[in-house]
Amino acid sequence: MVHFLTSVMVVLSLMLASTVSAETIDLGFRLEMGTYTVPVRIDGLGEKGLTFDTGASLTVLNIEDVEEMGLEPRGRAGVSFPHQGVRMEAFFYNLPMMHIGNCTILNTRIIGIALPEGRPGVLGMGDLELLSPFTFESNGKLTITCPEPENN
Repeated sequence: MVHFLTSVMVVLSLMLASTVSAETIDLGFRLEMGTYTVPVRIDGLGEKGLTFDTGASLTVLNIEDVEEMGLEPRGRAGVSFPHQGVRMEAFFYNLPMMHIGNCTILNTRIIGIALPEGRPGVLGMGDLELLSPFTFESNGKLTITCPEPENN
């Protein structure tokens, strides 16, 4: 019986140690040019409004911003814009840090392309998944969950 209770206590301790505590926050969206944008702070650039896009796998920034930060290309990736019928090759980069609300995302892969003037970049699903669970409401309310720093 003692061995069984000890085993149960060890299992419970391991379960508690692996539990991730997270902070849930609400972000206000801005409606710009017919799309919702999320305020994102990027080290070296300041705040940018990125379009909320669950169909984009990676975050996209304007190539001018990428060059301003001095990021080096890490490889090439195919980029598609199905609504415009455009497919192209672009460089991808490693963005050391970006902040969404109180959440910090470290070492994320981004695409740098020339965006039309006035068009925001895109917050891709790969980064949104790090903030799961998240919810989006039609009134422009986004609720995200910040992972513990060692888990992102």
